[in-house]
Amino acid sequence: SGLNRSRFIFPGPISVEKREGVTYAPLIQTTDKGNEYTARSFQLNNPVQLWRDFKEGSKPQAFAYKAIGRFESSFEGAPKVKKDGKEKNKKKKGKSSLTSNEASKNNHLEKSQEDSAIIVFNDVDFLTDQYAFQNTFLGMAVANDNSTLFLNALEALAGDLNLLQVRSKGKKVRGFDVVDQIEFEAERDSVQKVKEINQSIAKFQAELNQLGQKANGNNMALIQNEGLKKRKELNKKIVLLKKQLRSVKREGREKVESLGRLFMVLNTMLVPILLACAGLVYLTKRKNLTQGKRKRAPNYAKNIYHEEANV
Repeated sequence: SGLNRSRFIFPGPISVEKREGVTYAPLIQTTDKGNEYTARSFQLNNPVQLWRDFKEGSKPQAFAYKAIGRFESSFEGAPKVKKDGKEKNKKKKGKSSLTSNEASKNNHLEKSQEDSAIIVFNDVDFLTDQYAFQNTFLGMAVANDNSTLFLNALEALAGDLNLLQVRSKGKKVRGFDVVDQIEFEAERDSVQKVKEINQSIAKFQAELNQLGQKANGNNMALIQNEGLKKRKELNKKIVLLKKQLRSVKREGREKVESLGRLFMVLNTMLVPILLACAGLVYLTKRKNLTQGKRKRAPNYAKNIYHEEANV
């Protein structure tokens, strides 16, 4: 409990080979679009290239698992000892040790007699200072919930296995498709504007380099003036692109806020409107019933009068 944000830099997927008597549960996993990806060494310094080469999968990939049950031992017994030559002398000198080895071979447990628990994190870096902590003015501080996750795992393993089998309800974000689409389009347009800004800066830097190569003692002042002129043009262009970037973000935010206001008005006014409609229907039916009774009352009195007259 108490986990909101963890960071895993290079996690590896865990595949489970199920055994009888052991229950498995993923602790941390990706969405249904998770997939495996083997990165080359030169790609690790370029997240953009990693993102471009990544392909979505069709099932979640787990990189932290919990297993509870009775585990089989990988120990196959004590090593066999030859009884000829030097090995015989070792047997005579260390008879007690060989007896101990033979005893361990014959009496070792092939399977645990009680339930045990194992938690596996397939990421060796999630607890390092670089990814789990940060330097602040007051010293080292926690940067995310990686350390809390590890301490929670230790506390769970140190407790009762019955408590370890209890799983807390995970957090699930249930967003609106329309809102997600609006935010996605705004983010896509903003990324495009940022890309244009970076391209303009890169182009300006290339032009400055070309001017620097042409510079000499005779045209130094001219090159400097031309460089200042290009810098002013670049600043104007960047200001315009940033203005457009803010406009794109504002439009996306205004669409989401207007949609939220619409639903807020509907949620606020829907119940009063339904009550008013129900009241009008009730009053209409009651009025019709009252008018029907008033029309039948004179006819009933008239019939009684005629019957009395006939009598």
